Amino acid sequence: MNKELEMNPNKLVAYLGKPAKEFTKADIVRYIKENGVRMVNFMYPAGDGRLKTLNFVIHSAEHLENILT
Repeated sequence: MNKELEMNPNKLVAYLGKPAKEFTKADIVRYIKENGVRMVNFMYPAGDGRLKTLNFVIHSAEHLENILT
């Protein structure tokens, strides 16, 4: 594994061993399942310039697929 990726402060980059721009939905699902992640937070800049957050508690594998799709 690339040492830069292995020591990356982004836990997902370090775990998957590839840069964020190469992540797939399957990669994210695998990470969530293998690491017991129970909540997903999406952050985005809104039209008013403020940072907004959407929080989702993961109820099932199907729910996770819906959230990420």
